[in-house]
Amino acid sequence: MYPAASALGAFQKWNTSQGRSVTGEGRGIKAFKACFRREWILTKRHLSVYKLRTAQVAFVAVVAATVYLRTHIHDHTLQDGTLLSGFLFYTILVMMFNGITELALTIERLPVFYRHYKNQFYPAWAFVLPATILRIPFSLMEAVLWSVLTYFEVGLTADPGRFFAYLCLLFLMHQFSVSFFRLIGAICRNVVVAFGTGSLALITILMLGGFAISYNTIHWGWRWFCWANPVFYAQRAIIVNEFSAPRWQSQLVDLPGFSAGTSLGDGIMESRGFATHRWWTWLGMGALGAAILICQLGIILAHAFLGHQWGLPVSNAHGLQNGYAHPASQTGHRVHDHTLHGGYEHPYGRDSPPMQQTGHPASSQGLPHGQEFPVSLEGHSKEHGLPVSQGGGVLVGGLHPDQHLMSSITISALMATAPDMMIVKKIKSGKLKPPNVVEHGKKVQMQLLAGVSGAFRPGILTCLFGVSGAGKTTLLDVLACRKTGGRWDGDVRVDGHPQQKETFARISGYAQQFDIHSPQATVREALLFSARCRLSKEHNNATVLKFVEEIERLVELDVIKDAVVGLTGISGLSTEQRKRLTIAVELVANPAIVFMDEPTTGLDARAAAVVMRTIRNVVNTGRTMVATIHQPSIDIFESFDELLLLMRGGRTIYWGPLGRQATKLFEHFELNPKVPKHTPGINPATWVLTTTSLGMMKKLGTNYAIAYAKSSLNRQNMELIENLSQPKEGSAPVHFASRHSLSTWGQYRTCFHKFLQTNWHNPNYNGTRYAITITVALVFGTVFWKDGQNTSSAANLFNSVGAVYVTVLNLGVINSISVQPGLVAERFVFYREHRAGYYSALPWYLANASVQFIFILAQAILYVCIVYFMAGFKKDVEAFFWFLLFMLLTLLYFTFYGSLCVFVTANVRHANILGSTFYTIFNLFAGFAIAPPSIPGWWIWFYWINPNAHTVYGLISTQFLQSDASVDVYGERVTLTAYIQNRFGFHHNLIGYNVLVLCGWTAIFLFAGALALRKLNFMKL
Repeated sequence: MYPAASALGAFQKWNTSQGRSVTGEGRGIKAFKACFRREWILTKRHLSVYKLRTAQVAFVAVVAATVYLRTHIHDHTLQDGTLLSGFLFYTILVMMFNGITELALTIERLPVFYRHYKNQFYPAWAFVLPATILRIPFSLMEAVLWSVLTYFEVGLTADPGRFFAYLCLLFLMHQFSVSFFRLIGAICRNVVVAFGTGSLALITILMLGGFAISYNTIHWGWRWFCWANPVFYAQRAIIVNEFSAPRWQSQLVDLPGFSAGTSLGDGIMESRGFATHRWWTWLGMGALGAAILICQLGIILAHAFLGHQWGLPVSNAHGLQNGYAHPASQTGHRVHDHTLHGGYEHPYGRDSPPMQQTGHPASSQGLPHGQEFPVSLEGHSKEHGLPVSQGGGVLVGGLHPDQHLMSSITISALMATAPDMMIVKKIKSGKLKPPNVVEHGKKVQMQLLAGVSGAFRPGILTCLFGVSGAGKTTLLDVLACRKTGGRWDGDVRVDGHPQQKETFARISGYAQQFDIHSPQATVREALLFSARCRLSKEHNNATVLKFVEEIERLVELDVIKDAVVGLTGISGLSTEQRKRLTIAVELVANPAIVFMDEPTTGLDARAAAVVMRTIRNVVNTGRTMVATIHQPSIDIFESFDELLLLMRGGRTIYWGPLGRQATKLFEHFELNPKVPKHTPGINPATWVLTTTSLGMMKKLGTNYAIAYAKSSLNRQNMELIENLSQPKEGSAPVHFASRHSLSTWGQYRTCFHKFLQTNWHNPNYNGTRYAITITVALVFGTVFWKDGQNTSSAANLFNSVGAVYVTVLNLGVINSISVQPGLVAERFVFYREHRAGYYSALPWYLANASVQFIFILAQAILYVCIVYFMAGFKKDVEAFFWFLLFMLLTLLYFTFYGSLCVFVTANVRHANILGSTFYTIFNLFAGFAIAPPSIPGWWIWFYWINPNAHTVYGLISTQFLQSDASVDVYGERVTLTAYIQNRFGFHHNLIGYNVLVLCGWTAIFLFAGALALRKLNFMKL
């Protein structure tokens, strides 16, 4: 048992022993202690997240310290104070961004919490508070790290009291950020919605935090939000903490607009609408502390009262599925053999001779290429007279089989393939032991397979079986040409010809143990996509659709063909339905050979029965099927025709037929008089594993691998292998000109159609994205109502730059963050489909990018049309389209950068950390927190390659340059163009360069993502 489960299990055991009547303080404290121990273990497991986040803070702090180095900042003018206040604003921004990673951590734990809470394992507060307590050291560490690396290097006031006040504010700010995003995660409960909502809240609180837009110029209808905004208090507190120091108060401001005797520090604060009283520092700390407590209370209430059902899968372990309950699951009765395969007799009979010398069962002898495979689901096959599965009364999808299964399923002649058999000779496989394992001074090869031989033939269901570590999955991977690690050798033949590894995926299917599908696709869409990518391009859409419909009926998915796949354990299909879909997406490729890795693992008896009946239906079509199995029930084990049994080290100890009720298997091992006889009704799988265990072999003094190698069964099998290893006269090896069925253009077109469908089915992503875009546009428009061209003073112009900076760039951050969760799911789907030969990496990636472009273009148009006219920007057609172009390019490069973060990291948490590192760096050099003329020479190069800087540069230049207006700069009137050039360093003649840089970054992020997708694989299949 894992330590985390053990910690909670202790409380569960105590809770059970005390009964439900135990309430009060004692129970709550015990629950809290158990949850705290578990949270401590989970925190240690997620330590990489906090290490990365701490490293991120250190890196960004060093960059910020060198940008605002004290040798470049003085305390003589208002300009000096504005520069330093930009650093303090940036500090608040960094602390806020660091809490975003808590969204994913919070949401991924909700399903477990809901199950536990529903069963009254603990109260909500006992679950929430341990995480709160254990986040405190990390907040303190990051606050100390930032303070030590920046406070004195930047040149803030060298006073112990002000330093510790600064440190305390950062600690509280970080704690508020963590609590705030945990609250959003607990309320939204969906990672895409939570990221979008969190980013929207981040934009709003930063825009109305008192720095980006001066409080004095905020529309009265929004001022109430400032007083409810903790960042507003934090920004005032950290500003007052610095500028109320004696070094700023000892100098006076002698400029128009300031009253006589105003100190330089007060003048700096008043110019941006900040309060000047020292007690604001303590008020800010108190406000942040209160906000943290409110967030914690909100987290507890959200956990206690919101969405318990979100944590429960559609199908639970008690047989309830889609509103129908199977009687066997309600009564607890075992599903018997007739339920599993409906009275089916195996193709060549359980008690027939072990192998036919021809190598083909009667069901597939002499079948010519292109001939139909009639398979009846009721009665018998007309051609072969084979009784086949009738469903046995098992409830499927909420309906009795007789209500939805057609009387027969015919695989069309156009799709039929000739039977293919696989012959393997003396397969050996190994890999290096871990680097620290050395024997006799040399790295040691760990043997996984040792001379495995066998034959897998059409119409026969073969089971690869053995203890853990016996090499079952390794053998399956070698057969399917999917072995990537270690080395192997041996001879693998298909219909007597050497296996063509490069194109073997074209004739084979591989159903993985884990059911990985696009969560937003329907069952029909998933099957059609697989068929279009993998069937020959000669088949038209009507033919492909007909074939897919036949496969749907074959695997009993026709009644749920329009159901959305959904997320495993959360929404959509049940586990058993997903498993059948996993098999179906391989069958629609019309493979002659199908491999399955533990197809029944994780299923209950009823679900496993349905899956095995599906597999039997497929075998009856004449396909070669090989499956690994783990701890099968009696019914599942006896549904196989042949067994290849391996012992640890990959050595064969049995290959042959099972026989009726596994009689052939029992007879083989009981030939040894020392082996205990089996008892009637025993599970053959359990018996054979016990009998062939290392302990039993030692006790009996028997080596089953040697015994099998000397047996007559092995000699008979080797004769069969030799016969099958010779190609039939006149036959040719299977050969394809390319690994993929479709051309590159065909792959792109098919993937493009898929992504259009899945995006249409994904309201959580696109609906949230557009809703947030409209909300941000309305907030921006109302806050900045008709002030877009208000340049009467330098303060108003600074507000315009700040509003553009906060809304446009942070809307890009929303796109970057919100694209990541869905893309992480699709990335694992890509790994599976790419490995199966659906497509190449580049067409898939470009198709996804193309669909993103369509939705982003609509998003940019929507945003600009609302904002441009509400804010009253320049009434000029050219300026409008410049604004639209810069907005579009900004959303594109942010979205593609978010995609790149996904493809170079292992999970969404690491992608968030990597993304937020560069969001903060890009924002630092965007030209707002520190204007280009003030950036030190050793960093100015980064400003000119920073995409955020060119977004702000382009938007401000197209709106305010080449204007005849003048601006009041502390009582002095200067032209608007001259002031912008001197203050921000913007020039109208560089707009084309701005566009070129943004296009370049868009292309760089786009193709870097494609390269990362192709070269990096974070899921070993």
